[in-house]
Amino acid sequence: MRRKKLFPVVALSLILAITFIVANQTISSASECRVVRVLAFKSYQDVTLDPKTAYVNKGDCVIWFNNAANSDVKIIFEDGKKCTDVVEASMDFQLDDTSCLVTKTYIPNRGTASFVFDKEGSFDYIAEVKGTSLKIKGTIQVR
Repeated sequence: MRRKKLFPVVALSLILAITFIVANQTISSASECRVVRVLAFKSYQDVTLDPKTAYVNKGDCVIWFNNAANSDVKIIFEDGKKCTDVVEASMDFQLDDTSCLVTKTYIPNRGTASFVFDKEGSFDYIAEVKGTSLKIKGTIQVR
């Protein structure tokens, strides 16, 4: 009886582990990864991106790291179709009903989201602070 209950748990764990490994292999195969930090010094009103414009090479990954205490953020690429055509290994991003490429949930403090850019171009995005009207503009320049 105990084996019957244990099998679904082990199977689900194995499936999740394989999915995580496959997704991470694409990111780990990137030439480099560039971190964009979301920072806040005193309150959500002074949230900023560091850097506001990130320069990466084709095949590099970009990781958004939320280091803004008490401020969850969502990354939004308003030209989502353009982005889905040029990215791979999307970790925690999806197209919403308006065709924006957005993080699936708000990124909590110390949380991350990432993907690999596999084509050149300029990609504008917004970091939206949860529970506020604050939107910080950023750009990824892929060479």
